[in-house]
Amino acid sequence: MSPILSALLTLAHFPPQKIEEQRITMEDLEALKELEENDIQVERELRDEILDREKDLREEKVRVGLLEDIVSDADGTITRLREVVADMQEPGKGSRAGDQKARGEGECGIVGNCAVALILHQETEAVCKAARPYLPQQYVESDSDATNCYLFFARLGYKTDFINTIVGLAHGLPDSLNGVVSETLVGICEMRGRAASFSTLCKRFASILRWCDLTSFLNFGRIYPGIAPMGRRIDLHIDLLRRDEFREMEFVSCYFLSLLFHVDEWDNAYFDGFEQDLGERELGYALSFDHDLDVFAASIGLTKTSVAVILNDEDVVLDIGGYDLEGELIEPLQKLLEQCKSAKLLSKKLMKRPRGRQSNLMELFMWYMDNYA
Repeated sequence: MSPILSALLTLAHFPPQKIEEQRITMEDLEALKELEENDIQVERELRDEILDREKDLREEKVRVGLLEDIVSDADGTITRLREVVADMQEPGKGSRAGDQKARGEGECGIVGNCAVALILHQETEAVCKAARPYLPQQYVESDSDATNCYLFFARLGYKTDFINTIVGLAHGLPDSLNGVVSETLVGICEMRGRAASFSTLCKRFASILRWCDLTSFLNFGRIYPGIAPMGRRIDLHIDLLRRDEFREMEFVSCYFLSLLFHVDEWDNAYFDGFEQDLGERELGYALSFDHDLDVFAASIGLTKTSVAVILNDEDVVLDIGGYDLEGELIEPLQKLLEQCKSAKLLSKKLMKRPRGRQSNLMELFMWYMDNYA
């Protein structure tokens, strides 16, 4: 007899009640198995959710740490800038009268404006970093570097202006050019002229980034990873300035000249052909003229001082061949200094005009590009 036939005969002898009990038992086992599978699935989903929550918690801790660092850096920068502004304003109180006092207050106002601009850009950068984790991934991948590049150049320009203004105040420029002039003072004037040109370039780049088309704006972001570390070095010089340990020649040789080389490369490679920096260029020409006048006055003053030292040196035997040094050398040099003062008044007027018209120039340019380009 085959096994199948034997099994059928055995099943036929089972009472119907027993068969029903077996069926119910099988259904219960199937239900239990289904419940077990459901429990396993729920457990797996709960474990995945716990892992996701732990990952989110770790990311939030990183964000909190990042925000704390940003706040700490911003507080430190604001504190340092306020200390520098306070240090520069105190010596001017009650020390000058009339026009000198008014000029001193105006220069302190320039320092304050630079400090406010720096603080605003620092806070803007902090806000961008704080908002970055909540922005779309597309912004992080494409827009963030371009935005940081714009803030970098704007911040670098204002920081250079800040150093330039305080160095000028510390050496009493331009009033100190009317007295005894040393070679160091000539070097300071040359440094301030180079720094002003560098600041103008940075502001030009920032203006181009602000007003250019979207494609160009995003393309500029490619240079940010390479230039980001350079911005931290100028903070070291600002800190030295705050502690009255700033060394002008070191600033020029170790930082400024190397960075200026890179900026010239960026100008030729990335920013050539744009016209969105008209206001900054016009102001840059006026600033360059003003600083060239300072260098010229310092050079003439150094010549006059050197001649005076030689004439007053008792150990020097003069053989001037009958020339009247006072009338033929000293007085012409003094006339050149007087003419330079008149030119300085003109340069100040030239600088005021583009400062007030920068925004209007850009509005006019953008209107022209939209309607006629």
